Amino acid sequence: MINQCDNPEKLFFLVNIQYTMGLGAWAKKKIEEKLEERRFDKAELERNKEENRKHRLEIEGILDKFDMSDLQNFVEKFLGGVLHSKEEKLADGSTLRKKPDRYKIVNHLLERFDNGFVKAGQITDFALKHRIVLPSFFKTTTESKAGGNENEFNGILDLIEEKFKPEKIKDEKELQGQLAVFLNAVTNTKVEREVKTKSGDKIDILIDDNYVLELKVPSGKDSLRSLSAQIEEYMEEFPLLAVVIADKSDLVSDQDDSEFYDPDLEKGLTKKIIEYADKYKVKYGIKTLIFPVKKRRKKK
Repeated sequence: MINQCDNPEKLFFLVNIQYTMGLGAWAKKKIEEKLEERRFDKAELERNKEENRKHRLEIEGILDKFDMSDLQNFVEKFLGGVLHSKEEKLADGSTLRKKPDRYKIVNHLLERFDNGFVKAGQITDFALKHRIVLPSFFKTTTESKAGGNENEFNGILDLIEEKFKPEKIKDEKELQGQLAVFLNAVTNTKVEREVKTKSGDKIDILIDDNYVLELKVPSGKDSLRSLSAQIEEYMEEFPLLAVVIADKSDLVSDQDDSEFYDPDLEKGLTKKIIEYADKYKVKYGIKTLIFPVKKRRKKK
């Protein structure tokens, strides 16, 4: 009866009847199939499937970069569902709440993708809009990136600001390493560390031969002041430059922590960092990303 019904209201009525007969799961699946068939005619599904096959590997790579909140938002928007935790009864009578399985969710999305119910464009547009990947992710290695692009650089900076979560660090080398790993994981860009300039100095991170990130983990005003001279010099060769500062005030203020304690740490460092970030913006027109680095809580 359900298979022959094309009216949505009647479908819901039939499902309620089937549910009272103990066939709820079967009926629910049938109504979902019928409603999806109404949204896509067979010709459209075939067109989607043919187009999707061309982008299968690319879509797998994009979905691999989705976190659970990204998957939740995508499922709600395009599949009309919500990811709920599941409760499982244990032998002792207690209840275990299990979080949604990321692996199963991604496989389900790929299944819908393969069947044409989700389009490649929906996934790529969503990933770009929510800065899960950057436009450079879709560039081929033969495309020229000479000169760089300010919009693309701003996209990279926005991604760092939103997604990068530095762990506790002792110096710039560790910050540099963490940021390089992050960029390699979430962007399809060439990331190099400690690249020599024409004058023989070394810039901390160079992206796609055009974009420079100069990193600092300052203890006081002197290192912030000297950074100004570095910015001015580096921008002569690389005009697309930004500064990344790790504020370790909370991390090193505890004298009992010998690993991270810094006797040279100046009071009011956070305020000084903000002041110099404003100076860099006014004088050089560049953006400064500031990340407070905190201790991990000790396990009890």
